[in-house]
Order: sequence, then C-alpha cells, then structure tokens
Amino acid sequence: MKTNLIENENVPKEELDKVKINTKSLFQKGFQFAEVARNDYAAEQLEELEIAEKNFNANPDNQDLLGTFLNTATTVKTKLSTKYQDQWSDPAAATDGAPKDDAGDE
Repeated sequence: MKTNLIENENVPKEELDKVKINTKSLFQKGFQFAEVARNDYAAEQLEELEIAEKNFNANPDNQDLLGTFLNTATTVKTKLSTKYQDQWSDPAAATDGAPKDDAGDE
C-alpha cells in the first residue's frame, strides 16, 4: 500500500512515514464515560486492537497485516457495541463524512 502510494500516486515517502493508524484511540473516545474503557473487558478488546494496529503500522505494505488489522477492528467494534450498547458508539458512524440528511430541506 505504502509503496503503491509512493510509486503510483507520487506521495512523498516522508509524508507517508508520518501517517499512523490510531484506531485504538478513536475507539476509546467512543465511550460515553472514559472509566468504562478501563474495564477489564474493554481494555482487553482495545489491547487486541492495539496489537494489530502496531503490527500494521510497522509494515503497512503487508497485506496480511492489513487484513488482520481490519478483521480485528471489525471484531472489536462488534464486541464493544454488543457489550456496551448505550455506553459506546462506533466512531466511524459519527465521522463517516457523509452529509447529514436535513429534514428541513424543501
């Protein structure tokens, strides 16, 4: 992925070296109360995500690590959503970049 961006998209290597996945911190911010993120179950899930995140950040060209990271993130998202229904919200749902449907439009 990184090599493709450098070679085909002309993105400077120096810029890509600054880019890191930080999904764990986004998932932590998804908790309504920060203390909940420190519960054993939540901490265990976030630790699994952090491991996959660090592995991918160490070698972003490795497709297997990308797949592992994406699978882990999806699994953790599902588990947190199930366990903490009203106390955790998916950060991607809040920041998907899609325009909001405005009921006031005519």
